[in-house]
Amino acid sequence: MAQSVILEEALSVGDEAYRNGQPLLEGREIPLRAVQMSEGITENEQGFTVKSRGESITFEVEEVCSEGESYLYMEGFEYRGQKKQINLLMDTVTASGQEVSRSMFYETKDSKWPSGVEDYTLNLGCVGEAVRTITVTFLAPGTYQLDSLFLWNQPLKKYAEEMEALGRDRLVNEKLEANRVSGDISLDKAKILCLTVPYDGGWTAYVDGEEQPLMKANYMFSALALPEGEHHIELRYCTPGLPAGLVLALLGAAALLGIACYNRYREKRR
Repeated sequence: MAQSVILEEALSVGDEAYRNGQPLLEGREIPLRAVQMSEGITENEQGFTVKSRGESITFEVEEVCSEGESYLYMEGFEYRGQKKQINLLMDTVTASGQEVSRSMFYETKDSKWPSGVEDYTLNLGCVGEAVRTITVTFLAPGTYQLDSLFLWNQPLKKYAEEMEALGRDRLVNEKLEANRVSGDISLDKAKILCLTVPYDGGWTAYVDGEEQPLMKANYMFSALALPEGEHHIELRYCTPGLPAGLVLALLGAAALLGIACYNRYREKRR
C-alpha cells in the first residue's frame, strides 16, 4: 500500500490512465517446520484437529532473516467446530531472545458476521529481528484447515523512499469540520487519491464543485480518481437515512397535530 492503492472494485474500461500502479513485493517466502506439538493435536492433510482449549504447535523458521518485517501467512484458513468466534495466539521468539505476542480474531461461517476471508497475513511485530520460533495456541477445540503456512519476510530498504513519494501528492489547505473535510491538491498526471477517511455511505465527494463517486480503497478507506491539474476536494457527511427519517418524523408530527385539532374540534361541537 506504500506503492499503490488497492481498490475494492476494478476501474472501468475508460480509466486506463489510473492503471499505472503495480505493487512490487520484494520479500520472500520462508518455510516453517513443526518442532513441538501438544498431545491433543492431530495433524492431517487439511490441517490440524485440536481436542481441547490451550493446545499449541511450535514452528521453527528454516532460514534466518533479520532484515525488514516478518509476517505469518495463512492460506486457505477455515475453522470447523462448535464455536462461532475464535481466537488464535501467536508467540514469537527472535534470535536475540525477544518475545512478541499477537492474536487473531476469527468469525466462523456460523457467526452472524462471518469473516468471509480465507487468507490471512499477521504482522509478528519483529522489525529488524530474526525470527527463530512461532508458537500458535488454539483457544477452541475443532478442526483448523490450512492449505499452507509460512513466514513472509518483507525488506524495508525502500520504505523511506516510498513514504517520501507518497508525500509529494497530498492535500494542502486542509479544513476539518464536524461533517465536512476539504483541501486542495495539484497533480502532474492522473492519479488515485486515497484519503484516511473510513469508507461510509454517508460521505458525498465533490471535485471542483461537482459530485464524484467515492471508491473503497485499501480495504477500509475512501479514494477518488483525479485527472491531471489543480483540484479542490470536498467531502460532506450526512448520516444514511437521516433525510428520510426527518421526513417521516415531520409527517408523524403533522398527523398527531391533525388528530389533536380534530379531537378538539369535535369537543367544541358537543
